[in-house]
Amino acid sequence: MPFRVSLPGLKQAALMETKFCRERQGFKKLNMYKQSLLGRNQNGNTGRQARSGFTLIELLVVIAIIAILASILLPALASAKLKAKRIQCVNNFHQLYIGIVMYAGDNSDYYPITSVGTVNNLSAGIFNNVAGEHYTRYVWGGTAFQQVPLGITAGTGGQNLGLVYGGGYIADGRAMWCPSFSGLTGTGGGPIALSIDAYSTTPPGYMCCDSGGIVRSTVLFNPLLHFVDMTSITGGSGDNIARLIQKSSDAKQRRLFAMDYVEANPGPGMPFTINTMPHYPGKGWDVLFTDGSAKFVFSKNAFKAATVSLITDETHTSHFWYNIIFTSLENDEVH
Repeated sequence: MPFRVSLPGLKQAALMETKFCRERQGFKKLNMYKQSLLGRNQNGNTGRQARSGFTLIELLVVIAIIAILASILLPALASAKLKAKRIQCVNNFHQLYIGIVMYAGDNSDYYPITSVGTVNNLSAGIFNNVAGEHYTRYVWGGTAFQQVPLGITAGTGGQNLGLVYGGGYIADGRAMWCPSFSGLTGTGGGPIALSIDAYSTTPPGYMCCDSGGIVRSTVLFNPLLHFVDMTSITGGSGDNIARLIQKSSDAKQRRLFAMDYVEANPGPGMPFTINTMPHYPGKGWDVLFTDGSAKFVFSKNAFKAATVSLITDETHTSHFWYNIIFTSLENDEVH
């Protein structure tokens, strides 16, 4: 009997074959996808594995880019920090000036006085004779590690800006110290002498005398002298010279009234370092003038005198070079 296949049967078989092929291709594609995830090719051989991180070259490139950015940004950040401290120092001078004017208003027109030195005799009404310009930064004289009390007067050891603080004319005594010196350490590992930290022994705490019983700020206050013989460096008249501007009525011209401290001891010349120059690597000083203005001033002549020739002591030579610095800052204020 001949074999017969009906048309409907063939159709059904063809449909089943097509479905089977499609399912087979689907499984094949799924298997290839799984193998690709496992890092293998369709023949089962090991291929390039999936990446799980950066290559060494890529890491080196990233590190190089970061280093370049750091080299560009860090100096700019350091410069911005120095400028911010310089501005804070100028603001301190503005606060001090307001306090000084208020003090004068309550003390017969006299600016804060100094009574340090053998020539001065406060009980006899003799004061404001300056043996050395460095004495104009004295704040108070007490006993070793004694904290500066509020209410100090000229009769109780107060000097210069210490009288402004003692009278409550400034809210924070830290205004008497340049913030650029804060946190620095000296050669012995402790705070440098020009830092407020050097006068913050614990206990008793903030702003206390050193081991010698003295508190010194970083401000040369009212340092101009009545007469300094400029005809000779080593000769000249006396070592104790009266202050030029003792009362507010004496301030008829715009003169230097206060500035960042500068010292060369031993001299001649002050080392140009971060421990001695308030706004290092800047070569100038913040200066307060008698009209109440304050600014950063660079003077080539003042910088040279300070770093090459200055001597800080109680001699005419010291007066001579300080006078060069003061007058140069007055004449060369260009910044």
